[in-house]
This record gives sequence, structure tokens and C-alpha cells, in this order.
Amino acid sequence: MKKIKLFFITVFTLLSFYSFSQWACYPMGQGASMVCGWACYSGHQGQDWQYTPNNTSYGQNIYAVDDGVVTALVTGYTGCDDPFIAGGLDWAQPTNLIIVYHSSVNLYTRYLHIKDAIPGLAVGSTVYKGDVIAYIGNVGPISPCNNTNPNINAHLHFEIGTGQSGNSLTGRYDPINDFTGCYPPFCCTSTSLNNTNCSGTFEDTGGSNATYSNYENYTFTIAPPSAAAVSVNFWWLDVENGYDYLYAYDGPNTSSPLIGAYTGTSIPSNITSTGGAITFKFISDVSILGQGWSASWSCTSAAPQSLNAAASSCPHIDFNLSWLNSGANWFVDISDVSNFSYFWNQAVPNLTSIISPNNFQHISIPGNYLSFQPLKTYYWRVWNGTAHTYGNNFTIPWCVNTDANCSGTYDDTGGSSAIYTSNEDYTKVIQPLNAASVTMNFSSFDIEQNYDSMWIYNGSVASGTLIGVYTGTVSPGTVTASSGTMTLRFKSDSYVENSGWTANWNCTLLSTGITANTINNNLSVYPNPFSNELNLKYSLEGDYLNSLVQLIEVGSGRIIQQKNITERSGIIKFDTEGLASSLYMLCIKQNSKPDTYIKVVSLK
Repeated sequence: MKKIKLFFITVFTLLSFYSFSQWACYPMGQGASMVCGWACYSGHQGQDWQYTPNNTSYGQNIYAVDDGVVTALVTGYTGCDDPFIAGGLDWAQPTNLIIVYHSSVNLYTRYLHIKDAIPGLAVGSTVYKGDVIAYIGNVGPISPCNNTNPNINAHLHFEIGTGQSGNSLTGRYDPINDFTGCYPPFCCTSTSLNNTNCSGTFEDTGGSNATYSNYENYTFTIAPPSAAAVSVNFWWLDVENGYDYLYAYDGPNTSSPLIGAYTGTSIPSNITSTGGAITFKFISDVSILGQGWSASWSCTSAAPQSLNAAASSCPHIDFNLSWLNSGANWFVDISDVSNFSYFWNQAVPNLTSIISPNNFQHISIPGNYLSFQPLKTYYWRVWNGTAHTYGNNFTIPWCVNTDANCSGTYDDTGGSSAIYTSNEDYTKVIQPLNAASVTMNFSSFDIEQNYDSMWIYNGSVASGTLIGVYTGTVSPGTVTASSGTMTLRFKSDSYVENSGWTANWNCTLLSTGITANTINNNLSVYPNPFSNELNLKYSLEGDYLNSLVQLIEVGSGRIIQQKNITERSGIIKFDTEGLASSLYMLCIKQNSKPDTYIKVVSLK
């Protein structure tokens, strides 16, 4: 089968119902001519074509005159399908043939007396203008078919018609004016061809069964995306020695360094480019044709480079993993252990980025899909078919929001009029100052059953009591956190998103104890979230000297550390290395009053 497909746009002008100038090219190549036209003898409704002199026609290329679909194909009869063999059926003698329908002009073409079709051609196959579709057969004079020279009278009988009836055409007419004047193999198209596959077969235009043509002059570039090198292995070479040449260039065009010029029958050594492309140029002269060549190529994929993991903003906990270069058989692996003793992976054919954790499946547990967990570190790598390239690990953020109001509305991220989104994982802490309890009342609730979930705690996630886990459309209804702190965590997966929920909360305040006052001073806490150190920057007015600053774990109320305020302004540092992941707050307790002033909730 011819390996090179030519794609192009043909502009044509409608001259009459049957005459479509500039739509078709010759059914044979340079050096061929029509030797018997329309009605050259009684009943001849077509054209006979031969390569002249006719002793070179047998087995030569037959070309599709335009883009189309094969609608009939008859093969298997002798290569010498003489209709006049002794005792034969005269013109009813079966013959090998191809019919192609050209939808752009609503016409049919028929090619008869073919030796055989190209390998793989079948009814329903798409062919393109200038493609080799078959090879010339023989209707020689010797009966039965035992010609010692099959070129005698070998020719193509070519027809154009407006319809098809079985293996024949209807509405046949003289196609003498329907040709562009160009000839195959490229038939007025660009002679610069490209292939981006990482492997394939490189042959002359005649394929494996026939010669190339005279007057050929074209380039063929192999440039697979992200290839590090292209290697070409020649099986054989046969071009007219000293006149027809195949040139190889180390790069994407003929301006690249010349690797070699090949003529005759000496098989080139294996050719390997120094980069990701190799270009061939073939030139044939006016006469004497060789069998051409057959070669195969393969490529070495370039390694992935510049691996990067970019986090989405809260409440989303997905990451965009990206890299440079790509390949058809590449994979991305993600693991939560650094040695990749197990991992989740996904194919990334010819891609340079992917959103995770979407569709990442466990390597050994079918149906187990990756789900990121807050504050956990993940490791990733890209496999290019040969080796792994590792990206920097990334840690999933804990998306948390704290609300100290005694009442409010709690909606999903889509609000009351839209759905929530995929890959959400966030925590809302409702911790009103001086609250005895917090009550949440859900008026609607609809999340994906069994895949999206909400956890509600009396207190914090780390130390509180789990009130319940909710999914689907069964609403939590009315829930109360008796500790004065309610924590809600929502998590959605990568797929279905529903309408979400709407809820309202209110709190009951303690009748005695802490009073909710406000400190009208300059206070800032950083970093937030924090890791091994937490800083309070302050500038206070009033009676605050020797007051205490307390670091308290939210939910449990446990005092982690406390320090005195000895000056009216400054920075107080807390060493937080080794603290468990949880929510914390800073409180200023004024010695001269029984009040505790809450400034900020921070996160480790």
C-alpha cells in the first residue's frame, strides 16, 4: 500500500453538467499517454492509457484522479485477463477492476484491466487524489494467458460516469476535458510531505509492487513530536545509478546538514538524526526507472522536562501537573509514598499537562481511584516508555474557614443558584465567641450519593466528636454542637456534581464567664497557616502590660503555650514545631479584667 497520503484543497469550476475542468488528474504518471480514446473503435466508451513505449506498462502505477471512496473492487483474475482467450466469454470475460465514487462532483471513475490493487484496499476505503490504487494488467494477444512478455498490450481502461450499476458505470461520457494537465504521483499538490509518527515504513511512490515515476522531485520529512532522534533502516535500494538520487538531511528541511546522497543499489547504512527530525529528498530524471526502496523508521522519545505541579486555589485541592515534550505511550504516576511501592497512574498520550487526581487509577487495584488528602505529601513522575523523570513532590493544602459569628448562612460553593464543583475539600469551623452551643439547620441537601460527603463534628476535626457523615439527598436536618464549636468538612470527587445545600446556624451564648469584647489595637498574626513558628505582632493601648498571650487548640480548649506581654509593642514568637495538625487560636487575657480577647484562629 502506498504509505504517503496527500491532503489538499482543489478549486474547480463547473463548466457544464458533465465537464468539470480542473477537478481531476491523470490516472497514470509522467510518460503515460492515451492510446485509444472515446469511440476509437465501435462501443469503446472510455480511454485506454499506456506508458510509452508500451513495453514498460505492465505492473506500473495507476492513480486515483481525485479524492473518493471505493465502491467496487474485483481482483483475483489472472494478470493476463485477455477477454479473447479460447473458449472465453469475449467482452463478458471477467476482469479485475476498481470503481471510485467522488462525492465532491458526484461522479464515478472505473479502472479496468488491473494486475491487482494495492494491499489493504477494500470497498469502503478512502483514496486521495494522486494515490496509487492499483497496477496495470495485461490483455495481451496470446491465448491462453501465457505471454512471455506481459507488457505486450498492457494498458489501463479508464471511464467516467454519472452512476453505478453493479460493477459497471452508467451515464458514461468522454473524459477528455476533465484533467488538470498535471500528472501523479503528486498531481499538482505540494511536493513537501510530512509524517509525525514515531515509527513507520518509508517507500518510494510505487510502493512494494511497482517502480517510482519519471520526473519525481519531492521531500519527505519525519518529525515525531518531542523525538530525541529518528533512525531509518533501509531494507533495499534500487534507483537509476548516477541519475536518480535519494538525499538524507539531518533536520526538518533540505537546509539541514546533508547526511548522504544515495543512488544505484548500494543499501545505505542505518541513518540516525542528531535531533528530532530527518528529511529525505528524491529526484528522478526523464527515463529508466528502478524499483525504488523500502525502509522503516523508529524514534527515540525525548525525556520529559520542566516538570511542574501547580495547585488550584481553595476550596479545590486538585493540581495541574505539566511538563515539556510528549509521547504516544507516556504515563504519569502519583504516589503518597516516596519509593512508589504502589501508585496511581494515567496514560497521557501526546499531552504535556493533566489535572490530578482526575481518573488516576491504582496500578494493582482496579476501580480504586486517587483521592487527595489535606496536608498529605504526594510524589509524581512521568514515564516516557524508557525511563522515569521525577517532579518535585507537593503537599495538599487544608482549606479551612473560621467564622466567629453567632448566626449566618452556610451554602455550598455554587450558592443557591448553581452546583458545587469537582475536587473540593474544605473545612468550615463555626466558633462564636462565648458560645455554649451551635445549631445548624439544613433546608436543602443534595450531593452525589456515596462519592461526595459531608462530615459534621461537635468540636474540631482533630479532637471533636463526629456527629455524622452525610451523602446523597438524606439531609442532616438540624444538628447541634454542644461544645460551642461546630466543624463541617465537605469533599467532592472528580465527576458528578449536584445542587449542594443551604443551611443556617445560630448559637446559644454562655450566661456567665467570658464576655465578647473587642480589642481596638493593631494586632497581626503570621504566618497563617503556620508550621514551626507563629508570630504575634502587636501595638497595644491601655492596661495590657503583664497580660498573657495564650496559644489554645480549638475544640479541646487546651492551652498549648502562654507568654507575658512586657512591652506595649513588639513581636511575640511561639515555637510550634512538633504540634499536631489542628486549628489553633491566640487569646489575650487582660490581668486587670476577667475578659479573654480572641484575636485570630490559625492553622498548622
